[in-house]
Amino acid sequence: MNTSLPTPQKSIIAKFFRGFVFASNGFWWMVRTQINARFHLFSAALVVVMGWGLKVSPSEWAVLTLCIGSVLAAEAFNTALEQLGDAVSLEPNERVGRAKDLGSAGVLVAALFSAVAGALIFGPKLWNWIA
Repeated sequence: MNTSLPTPQKSIIAKFFRGFVFASNGFWWMVRTQINARFHLFSAALVVVMGWGLKVSPSEWAVLTLCIGSVLAAEAFNTALEQLGDAVSLEPNERVGRAKDLGSAGVLVAALFSAVAGALIFGPKLWNWIA
């Protein structure tokens, strides 16, 4: 009789990697269904191309990478909040609406501060390239 059970390590490792599958599914669902997420991805690609073309420094790449990540993460949290709000109530609900507005505000703040960081990094480089 074979009484071997899966070792706890395999179970933990399988759960760990399954979490990446769930996260990946959520990310691609967001990209497929949310126009703002697609806009942010397009903007991120533009930033990468500009960074490569304008030869940004490693520290500037670090800032740009953190900005891209913060905007995409904010968009994911906002999308999750919107989905949860819709699951709770499709009827007009002031508190759900306020929560959705706050989620959107978080994306706006991340995007605006990222744009400022981008302007500070790319502005002088573009000016020197033009001049």
